[in-house]
Amino acid sequence: MILNETNVSPEGVLNTLTESVTMMDLAMLFRENPGLIDTENGIASRIGLTSEKIREEIRKLVAINLLTSTSMGEKMYYRWNPIRDQELQCLVVSGLRSM
Repeated sequence: MILNETNVSPEGVLNTLTESVTMMDLAMLFRENPGLIDTENGIASRIGLTSEKIREEIRKLVAINLLTSTSMGEKMYYRWNPIRDQELQCLVVSGLRSM
């Protein structure tokens, strides 16, 4: 199941964020640089990959609203959503406590 902003679960969030090294690299890049706004190509170059290698992970992060996207001209820019990050952290912690 593809997660989106309305059907997230603690397990789903953890699975999404840990499903690949690339996904974890993206999350770390944005969490360590919360003001970063960049294109898919720029983000990929920052973690040493091509845009093709990160495209699916970017899409998943946008789907759960951890990344927001803004179109400027012909380019799409992405940035971290710290409010959503905090919400998902609380969701995961709550889910772990109820186990």
